[in-house]
Amino acid sequence: MYIAPRGGNRTNKWRKPPKADYRHRILDSPPLPADPTKVWLTNTHEDANSVTLECFAGDGGPVITGGAGGYEAVPRPGKRPLTVFRGFEPLTIDFPLMFDGWGEPWDDPEDGPTEIEKMCRELERMAGFRTGMDKSSDDRPSPVWVRSHLLPVGMADSLWVITNIAETSALREGPKGNRVRWAVTVTFWEYVQDDRLSTSRLAGQPTERVVQVKKGDTWEAIAKRELGDRNLARRLAKKNQNKPTGTTDKKFKHPVDVRVPIGKQLEDWRKRAKADRKDR
Repeated sequence: MYIAPRGGNRTNKWRKPPKADYRHRILDSPPLPADPTKVWLTNTHEDANSVTLECFAGDGGPVITGGAGGYEAVPRPGKRPLTVFRGFEPLTIDFPLMFDGWGEPWDDPEDGPTEIEKMCRELERMAGFRTGMDKSSDDRPSPVWVRSHLLPVGMADSLWVITNIAETSALREGPKGNRVRWAVTVTFWEYVQDDRLSTSRLAGQPTERVVQVKKGDTWEAIAKRELGDRNLARRLAKKNQNKPTGTTDKKFKHPVDVRVPIGKQLEDWRKRAKADRKDR
């Protein structure tokens, strides 16, 4: 579904998965590779740029290098510094990887071996490097799935972003110097979606509107007309007068502006009124 062996002695496969799988892969993490020495990297693009890479795990496996703490020292003149909690650091792992196509036949005598070079460039693209890309493009790199038997427990279903690729060694062949063996250490940060997105949506939604009532209106008439429930009159009066009111049938002597709830606030009022009627 994501990577399929194609026979021969090839150890790395590069191909674009079927387009029908794009959205499914974004919602659900890909399966683990059958070979425990293999690592799969799948970006979360929804378009034709979505790619799965297969490579070997390097020596040592993934190492956790960050994610603890969150405290920092605030200096104070003449006193010991304060330790202040500023928030958690991103969970960070360094994962040595190996893309190996040494000894494989060339895809094109003029271009030389290209399959491993494509994979290397795609990994650089996942990290946001502009190698072989449109330099004017502002597309941000997408988070990636990292699927490996070597990942520590609890990290298998996390999304990651690549923050650095440190080259350990590289072997090149062909007239263009394409890479046929590439050893790197990739630094991953755990991807945490910005919770301000959901908060801002709620914060941006209005919770009330203002209506002008006429002379002679009562709180009960306003609640019936604007909210559809006469029983909300006392709550509406309290909202506008900031104090409980003794009566809700007193008529207004002149036109005034009244704040009435809408949306989720109105739904909460109706639920509470319904619960109060059941308790009686």
